[in-house]
Amino acid sequence: MIVIVRRCLIGVCVACGLVSAAGASARAQDSTLQRALRDELDRSMRGLRLGQLERPYFIAYRAYDARSIGASATGGSLLSSGTRHSRNVGPEVRVGDYAFDNTNFMNFGSSGMLMALGGEDFDFGAGSLPLDDSYLEFRRQVWLMTDMAYKHAAETYAEKRAALLNHSRRDSLPDFSRVTPTQTIDTTSVITLDRAEAESLVRALSAVAEFARLDRSSVRIGVDNTDQYLLNSEGTSAFVRRPQFSLTASASTQATDGAPLGASFHVYGHSLKDLPSREELARDIRTLALHLDSLRSAPVLEHYSGPVLFEGRAAAELFAERFAPALVGRRTPQGSADFAAMMDATGRGATPLSDRVRSRVLPNSMTVVDDPTLTTQDGVPLLGTYRVDNDGVPARRTVLIERGIVKQVLTTRVPVRGFLESTGNRRGDGAAPSNIVVTTTNGVSDAELKNRLVTMVKDRGLDYGLIVRELGSGAVNRDDPSAMMSELRGRGAGRLVLLAYRVYPDGREELVRGARLLGVSAESFKDIVAVSGRTTVLHRPTIAMGAFPFSPPMEMLESLGDLAGESLPLASYVVPSLLFEDVSLERSSGEQPRPPLSPPPGR
Repeated sequence: MIVIVRRCLIGVCVACGLVSAAGASARAQDSTLQRALRDELDRSMRGLRLGQLERPYFIAYRAYDARSIGASATGGSLLSSGTRHSRNVGPEVRVGDYAFDNTNFMNFGSSGMLMALGGEDFDFGAGSLPLDDSYLEFRRQVWLMTDMAYKHAAETYAEKRAALLNHSRRDSLPDFSRVTPTQTIDTTSVITLDRAEAESLVRALSAVAEFARLDRSSVRIGVDNTDQYLLNSEGTSAFVRRPQFSLTASASTQATDGAPLGASFHVYGHSLKDLPSREELARDIRTLALHLDSLRSAPVLEHYSGPVLFEGRAAAELFAERFAPALVGRRTPQGSADFAAMMDATGRGATPLSDRVRSRVLPNSMTVVDDPTLTTQDGVPLLGTYRVDNDGVPARRTVLIERGIVKQVLTTRVPVRGFLESTGNRRGDGAAPSNIVVTTTNGVSDAELKNRLVTMVKDRGLDYGLIVRELGSGAVNRDDPSAMMSELRGRGAGRLVLLAYRVYPDGREELVRGARLLGVSAESFKDIVAVSGRTTVLHRPTIAMGAFPFSPPMEMLESLGDLAGESLPLASYVVPSLLFEDVSLERSSGEQPRPPLSPPPGR
């Protein structure tokens, strides 16, 4: 097994403040914030009502207390360094009953689009809380947010009921499922990062000679210690402390014809104690730089259609981005015809695997499991582990695809067609993967996979086949919004490929550049003809992916976490190398920027 995004990082002088379960339990029970949430929840359930409108039948609060530290550098010089402390809470208010409430509905009104996608899609009225432990001020802020959320819920419930009188419901699914209340405390050791050492580390890594010579390059390190509180009116409560660590090294340059080239690697973890050394990180950064440098003068792949072997990291990235979103159950809200057309245009109306139950979507040798109870796979740590999800539903192992046949999709407490109960996969604002493990009953060696690719090339009379070893990163600078948007626009035209090699009938390989994958979707994975016996582990942030036909790039995911003031939850993917029968690639279109007119200073 290969681990391509490492769990963590050493070479940083750290002190890990150990937190016992008993200590965490006492603090959780005595927390001023938790007492304020509990008292305001009780008061709201007793007395919240607007005129003759319905009372709430369900209220939940999700509060986050996040402390973070980070530093970034380029060329050996510090770009930023600092700490951050934030608190916020999001109320979820449901009016009606479990069968029919204010959620799963969207309409266009005269004052704009009125949305009530359900508490799992967004917490209406979510906002910041004071950093001082003021019981009364906590309650005042929560009171105001709950009041706003309730008024919106009550009005939307009335609109939904009136709107559906004019046409029949597209489904008879209940809007919310019942669960047994749980009380959970789930904590791990707090990460204490020394800021001076963090600055020293990013300076040193960003100054690696081969890396610093590229046009743009940076190294970023950050730690987030977040306390998460969940309380709801059914009696569920949870206190979760899940520290998170990340390091990102990214760089970009231009080829001889001006084509932009970008690459990055990411390190994630929940602890700093098992991290590789500074020397190992410098080696990986040097390798990244050498790959970019070698691509400057590599020939351009104009067009290709035929067998493609995705090896190691590329296979895991492709699976996480293109197949995993289809594993998430999606429920299209009730709404007007205009709304349905909008959903289709934005991709949210795309058909997930929940509509393909008992259909084959992978070769019959392959099985896919989501298991948040796993902590390791073949001795390698997995990072999508948790005891309860963001609804307080206990984590459990879920077989999603068995011998190529769809058995289940990932769900929350919002039922989807064919699946009324939660799989315990609400992470953030909706269902998302935890630890995805792909297995096969007939995996072959890496050498045999390449031999099969060469055989397919010969049988078809092709000049060459393709091996893809790494997908590219167009958005290499997280501080450059235009680069981020360019990457998102590029995803619509095809996924960028960084390291691709022509493989000739004699087995010889030649590096090529400038290609994008065309039309690769979850449907394409049915055409896999062989997989390896060896797997690669990929760690990456995750979001509620049911709304998207593909997962955003890692840089965008990290930026979304920055905007939220906390790290996104992590998922781990254990995936073998994949040989596809037919994949199309073509050269990236559009005008290329001109290279700089003069060499950089110092050369």
